[in-house]
Amino acid sequence: MHITYRQLQVFSSLIKTSSYAATADKLCITQAAVYMQMKLLQEQIPLSIIEKINNKITPTDTGLQLFEQAQKTIYQFSKINDFVQQTLKLEQGSLSLSVVSTAGLFATRLLKNFVEKYPKIKISLSIVNQKTMYQQLEENLCDLVIMGEPFSKNKIFQTPKANYALQAKPFMENPLVIIAPFNNKLIRKKPHTLSKLSQEKFVVREAQSGTRLAIQKHFKKYKCELKVAMEMNSGEAIKQSVAAGLGLGIVSQHTIEWELEAKKLSVVPAESFPIKRQWFVAHLTQKKLSPIATEFYNYTLQNAHKFVLQ
Repeated sequence: MHITYRQLQVFSSLIKTSSYAATADKLCITQAAVYMQMKLLQEQIPLSIIEKINNKITPTDTGLQLFEQAQKTIYQFSKINDFVQQTLKLEQGSLSLSVVSTAGLFATRLLKNFVEKYPKIKISLSIVNQKTMYQQLEENLCDLVIMGEPFSKNKIFQTPKANYALQAKPFMENPLVIIAPFNNKLIRKKPHTLSKLSQEKFVVREAQSGTRLAIQKHFKKYKCELKVAMEMNSGEAIKQSVAAGLGLGIVSQHTIEWELEAKKLSVVPAESFPIKRQWFVAHLTQKKLSPIATEFYNYTLQNAHKFVLQ
């Protein structure tokens, strides 16, 4: 048995109009097409579904029951169509977003503005470390990620473990600056040389983090040694340690807005700083983005710079 939506649509209209001609006019098809659809439908049902009485088409008992079910089916089809149209118009849908912890401050501001624009969209946000973010990508647990420069092999962005290809696009600079406790002796107008600052001890991220690798590369470029006092697994831990006087730190400028305003930390003026990096928005290359995910991707590219400390 293979009853089609079109057959049920023609049948329902015929029951409502009691006329082949009226049904044809209503559906903008020929009477021959109405006859054909009814013939195909009747062939699949062993009992008669319509009869002609006093020149009017009426349903049999079986036809009446079929009509009731057909109405429900047609209604469900209309709901499916509404769902598709609303999804295309961004009036409903869901977005799963993973953000590396150092981007959390501006990313939540960006997301707040996006939600105000599309209030009916369901948002799932994870603020995680880079290792967890890559894991979520590989397990297809998120649509998009906001991160620092992605891992690459042979100049191709990919996840480091499973080597899944990534589609990643930079959308904003991510400057790394040197921080010290507020009113530290190193705070002055004239920039320090990196050679002088390399005599200080630093609180830094763990060895394999993207930020740590960028810092080491920068120090090596200027033939300076990075003296590591402590390793931390988060930017927040670094800021707290620096504020407590455990050493200098190097963090994204976009993560210290509150600490600067609260006079907990200061930026140390230094030659060759800030280290210029970039923020990226990315997804698995094989991922087919939904309309709302595509909209957020483009929204991030165009608007993220409005939500950071300049």
